[in-house]
Amino acid sequence: MIQYYSSKKRIDLLFFVKNNFNEDFYVTINNKRKFVVNSETLNLFLKNSFNVLLNYENGDINGVIGVWKSNGANIERSYVKLLASDYKVAYKLLSVLLWNTKRELFVKIKKNSSFLSLFKEKGFKFFGDRGSEILLKRDKVEEISKKEKENVSKSFVN
Repeated sequence: MIQYYSSKKRIDLLFFVKNNFNEDFYVTINNKRKFVVNSETLNLFLKNSFNVLLNYENGDINGVIGVWKSNGANIERSYVKLLASDYKVAYKLLSVLLWNTKRELFVKIKKNSSFLSLFKEKGFKFFGDRGSEILLKRDKVEEISKKEKENVSKSFVN
């Protein structure tokens, strides 16, 4: 079950991130990478993120995803940050996040990450090589006008 993050679940989320380290789950402050592994870094992640979603299975958190607002070199970008116990959980979390986010998104991920193919499958395209990592981008999703929606609906009815 996927739910938006609530501060009532902070202790459970902290337990999950402490016990599921991943090099791709970090935040960047003043050009320094801080892995989300403790209360301090979790607070940084939560404070500067939006659309934070948690996945629960048997009452336990087994995945978290959010969009980290990054400002660097006078460039503002929104980075997807994902930590999941497996591909299936990551797939569900990313799907729900993308349904609820229309903005341009980036992800910086290790080239050998088991989730790299998931981001590509979900429409993220190559944007840059970063040594052992790759930068992917998903363009902003434009809203479909009411007229376009009506035309699409008519084409399925006829």
